[in-house]
Amino acid sequence: MGHVTVPAAEELLDVKFPILDHGHVSLMDYMGGDQRIAEAAWVSTIDEVDAMQRSENEMKRIINYMMSHMHTSPFEQVLLTFRCKMPIFVARQWVRHRTARLNEMSGRYRILPMQAYVPTPSRLQGKGKANKQGSEGEIDSGVKRASIIGKMVAGQGHAYEDYKWFDAAGLANELCRINVPVAQYTEWVWNIDLSNFLKFSGLRMDPHAQWEIRQYANKMYEIVEKVAPMACDAWMEHFYLGCQINRAEREALADMLYDIYKNGPHHEHGAKLQRKQLRELMLKLGIKTFQVEELGLAAK
Repeated sequence: MGHVTVPAAEELLDVKFPILDHGHVSLMDYMGGDQRIAEAAWVSTIDEVDAMQRSENEMKRIINYMMSHMHTSPFEQVLLTFRCKMPIFVARQWVRHRTARLNEMSGRYRILPMQAYVPTPSRLQGKGKANKQGSEGEIDSGVKRASIIGKMVAGQGHAYEDYKWFDAAGLANELCRINVPVAQYTEWVWNIDLSNFLKFSGLRMDPHAQWEIRQYANKMYEIVEKVAPMACDAWMEHFYLGCQINRAEREALADMLYDIYKNGPHHEHGAKLQRKQLRELMLKLGIKTFQVEELGLAAK
């Protein structure tokens, strides 16, 4: 089967995409793509020669099936390596995703570049009302945005002056850094498989995630779409643009859907779903097989 090369991804290798004021992300390397995912799935059922002869539509179909049924192991065959530069407070949120491997810039070995994140005036918002940990709307106190930014810049400047003073005094690097603000930029090489990257994307592209980390997640997802477009389309369809419902919601929806198709014209309510999709949805919601057959949606 050989090495999988994706031309669209090759064009992006080592291209730095700027994020925030001093940050960036770039795709350093990747292994595999949609073809590798399909091959990993097919190894369970067909031989290698047969797998190599499968069409692009068949590849898309198996990827979509694997994603929709949460058979995630084939997606782990694709590996992604990024180089990322972000503020420390973003990195601390990011590192909560413990399924990746990373190596970070060390303030023990080198003098840190004196770069700190300063938000734009439009980014300065008040405390979140519904999302307590978030931000939204205007600042309640009425303090001018320029004054807030001025305070941030001044505080960062004082911290860096102290950092340089500690270094000139001969203090060890690991101690010089301890007053550096969390706005300070750090950098790392981050390696993750596609399955876990999509879980990361689902959380960090969500509107509830902090705005700054969303900028990184959105750009990285755009890059990964070039590496494995079929897998990303399937994930977007079944997960990101889908939703999770609890048992009570599922039972209520099943009852409503059964009543609609039993008492009303099918075409008005099922125009967006193919016959097979509609049957699978009803079974997934808990409508019994005999009821599905009663509605004329038996498997063919």
